[in-house]
Amino acid sequence: MWESSYYKERPKRELDQPTAIAKSGGRLAKTSHFRDTSVVVVTLDSSEVYIVVSLSSRSDTQVIYVDPTTGALCYNEKLGYDVFSSQNEALDYVTNGSKSLCRSIIYARAILGYAALGSFGLLLVATRLTSSIPNLPGGGCVYTVTESQWVKISLQNPQPQGKGETKNAQELTELDIDGKHYFCETRDITRPFPSRMPLQHPDDEFVWNGWFSTPFKNIGLPQHCVILLQFNHIKGLNSVLNEWTKHAQQEISGSASS
Repeated sequence: MWESSYYKERPKRELDQPTAIAKSGGRLAKTSHFRDTSVVVVTLDSSEVYIVVSLSSRSDTQVIYVDPTTGALCYNEKLGYDVFSSQNEALDYVTNGSKSLCRSIIYARAILGYAALGSFGLLLVATRLTSSIPNLPGGGCVYTVTESQWVKISLQNPQPQGKGETKNAQELTELDIDGKHYFCETRDITRPFPSRMPLQHPDDEFVWNGWFSTPFKNIGLPQHCVILLQFNHIKGLNSVLNEWTKHAQQEISGSASS
């Protein structure tokens, strides 16, 4: 199994865990209390890159390491190594308690995709979101990506890349994302409401970043990259809202008449 200097050089930290977070089967327990998802991309002076993720649906924090040679994402689900009880604890561990070791820190609200292409790893994050449908019937929120940022990671052992691949990578980073893509972290909105399918089984026809989210699925963290949909901002969003609102009104009418 892969093991980087991140694991070899750093001793496992004994976690001061809140009583609300329990270790179970090597995992930190999930929580019903929701918080805003937070993503922090840390690049150290050593050029090592870490993606620190605290999901809204969990009470713990995961650290994803980007292999500087191949660009592969690495995660071993080890408590005290890449699983922590809080974002601050994870950042403190990654930086050895000193932000002076960081070349850059990028704060974001969601991960939109990642790919290792030739000489670079390309990570796309949403740095600003708009709550377009704040209260879906039954819970959940639809966010529109209003600002995004590409994180370009130089690889130490880049793979040979033809002119076509170079062009594809360039075109990828030039895509117009902001204001034209949306997602929901908790509900399947790729199908008419009410969809009874799990979040991680969307209708692929409407998913923009299917291949772009694969690296996170490969390391066992599929929910860490949102399911991103593309739409005509006015027509598409209104269509989603109308479907869900209509169903909610039907449920209310049914309850009132019973």
